[in-house]
Amino acid sequence: MPEMQTATSARVQPQQGLRVLVADDDPTTLDFCRAALQALHCHVTACISHTEAVRQATAHRFDLLLLDCRMPGGGAASIMHALLHDPHAASARSPAIATTAGADGATRQHMRQLGFVELLGKPFEMAQLRALLNRFGRYPALILDDAEAIATSGDATITHALRGLLCDELAQLAREFDTLVLDTDAFADLLHRLRSACGFCGAMQLQHLTIDLQRTIRAGHTPARDDLEAFHRTLMATIAALKLDGHEQDPPAAT
Repeated sequence: MPEMQTATSARVQPQQGLRVLVADDDPTTLDFCRAALQALHCHVTACISHTEAVRQATAHRFDLLLLDCRMPGGGAASIMHALLHDPHAASARSPAIATTAGADGATRQHMRQLGFVELLGKPFEMAQLRALLNRFGRYPALILDDAEAIATSGDATITHALRGLLCDELAQLAREFDTLVLDTDAFADLLHRLRSACGFCGAMQLQHLTIDLQRTIRAGHTPARDDLEAFHRTLMATIAALKLDGHEQDPPAAT
């Protein structure tokens, strides 16, 4: 098995200049988030109400949304619903993180089903915000991020084995892609499985596009052709990267 070279570029610190929207009705939490994110060189827009959060996220494109689950007038789920169902919302496809004092497994799963990339339990620390910016901030993600994969799976040997399975799965998807995308329900089911598999294997570019397509379908929209083509290009690039990583599955010809 080839030795893994840990990909540390763009993972040591968040990219400077990320635009982050924070919505929380607790002034203390809001002030902490603003100060912590500014210390991490982010441009922060702080909102203390549901209405203001929706207005800002509709009008402006943010790199990350940090949304409180419970706010007067509607929390994170309501804000996400408003953005996903507004075709003109600038931040409808931005990574969104829900924050709550009750971050149990069931709540985390529910929020992910609504399109959130993560659930962050309160109180949280600056180090947690830094880690989330590293994972979800909109810098160009690596095709295969070894550091992310090992952090998730816990072991380079396990990661290598999981990548072998992912390579086979992606090759099958590439062969059936043109037909599969015509069946929205089947495609949605595959995206649900693929999102987790990409996370365990550090296939970050493909995971980000998977999340984008999931959100589009959950909002009741048909994915745009350009989005599907971008997904297919990244799919083929990921297969090629997995082959270089030591998996001998030959990628099928691009359509």
